[in-house]
Amino acid sequence: MKISLDPVADMLALPLARLRLDFAAAANLEAENLRGSAWRGALGHALWALCCRTREPQCTACIGQQPCDYRKWFESPRPAEADRLRGQEQVLNGFVLARARQEAQKASLELRLYGEAVNRAELFLRGLRRAGEFGLGARHLRLECQSIWQATQPDQAEWREVIQAIAPNLPLRPAQWKGPVRVEFLSPVRLQKYGRPLPPSQFTFLELFRNLIRRVSNLAYFYGNLDLHLDFAGLLNLAAAVPRMTLRMQPEVSERYSTRQKRGMRLDALSGWAQFGLDSDSPLWPWLWLGQMTLVGRSTSMGFGEYELSPGS
Repeated sequence: MKISLDPVADMLALPLARLRLDFAAAANLEAENLRGSAWRGALGHALWALCCRTREPQCTACIGQQPCDYRKWFESPRPAEADRLRGQEQVLNGFVLARARQEAQKASLELRLYGEAVNRAELFLRGLRRAGEFGLGARHLRLECQSIWQATQPDQAEWREVIQAIAPNLPLRPAQWKGPVRVEFLSPVRLQKYGRPLPPSQFTFLELFRNLIRRVSNLAYFYGNLDLHLDFAGLLNLAAAVPRMTLRMQPEVSERYSTRQKRGMRLDALSGWAQFGLDSDSPLWPWLWLGQMTLVGRSTSMGFGEYELSPGS
């Protein structure tokens, strides 16, 4: 494990890959609801079919669990030697499925990979192609992957078609601007405080930033072999001083069915936007910029917690 001497530089250099898969279907998809949760469940099934050699129904009973790519990348068990998240059986995933879209007979999905997961991009792409072949939605409609694209840089909207290998990204260079920043959520964000869903009135920069640096730090630790060695107390004191200028957040509730737990699950979240008194000179800025690629909060692997930054007014 490397101990970071320059957390900001190392954090901005964390390997990232932002990929988009375009699918075509033989039937109309408009009646289906192919959200990130549906894609995640289908990916898990496909990875299990591709990787599991014993066909045990539960990984905990599998004698070959250590080398299995399904268990490592989808179940994400906490490594026994890890010195953080003690008491937890699982850690965050090294991937995100975001921006699931569908119209007529077309669908698209973004796959984002972090750290070591970038080197396993082909596995994830095979899994998603297989997931489409298995079929998604209530009617189990089959989707054929037509093309795969990669953003030239994870924080830019320029795409190139992937023909052979995934290209490594350059270190991120956060944009610079003065004045307040608007944080607009492109997907609902799931934040908790004291084990309860965060109400809109308590959505502050501190709560956003607390969840963000915890996620980025854990991504670097578990998938980048890097301990950022952060001054958490100092960063959170700075975050607590950032004023909230405008708040336009509202609660949003959705449900998903968990195949593993055999029951429906309620997902409490917030949607909307907020404006904060922060500019690019702040030491907090690089973290906030990176969060556009990593997402923030709970259920990020299903696409929750994606936001976009823009100059405020």
